[in-house]
Amino acid sequence: LVRWVASHEGVNGIVVNGHTGEIMTLLPEDRAEAVRIAADELQGRIPVISGVSAEGTIEAIQHAQAVEKAGGEGILLMPPHSWLRFGMQPESTVQFFKDVAEAINIGIVVHQYPTWTKSSYTTDQLLEMAKIPNVVSFKIGQRDMAQYEV
Repeated sequence: LVRWVASHEGVNGIVVNGHTGEIMTLLPEDRAEAVRIAADELQGRIPVISGVSAEGTIEAIQHAQAVEKAGGEGILLMPPHSWLRFGMQPESTVQFFKDVAEAINIGIVVHQYPTWTKSSYTTDQLLEMAKIPNVVSFKIGQRDMAQYEV
């Protein structure tokens, strides 16, 4: 399946362990195995990115390191789900990404939730995250693009 999807024109990367996919139902070692399988099948033709969702920094780092070890070229780093329910401390958001970034040598895609959630990053937070060397992209999961107009 991974080879077939990657064979289509315009496909520039593969995401495994996506937000609405298998990430919430697989054990950590199974998530890493999904990365390994995709990376082995694609042999570096296009990047393999894995979703990372964890309730804390230490666990997020462990998952990110497992992705790197399994051959993934990047992670799609989601905020802890507790932030969705209870909100977040503004100063902790950028530090979360910095801490994970310092522990790995692969790219990070920042997963931005919609503005109506309690874990949507402000424009200033996103700009700070963009300064982290291995933050390579943002996945904007909302439709309120006016938020980013200056």
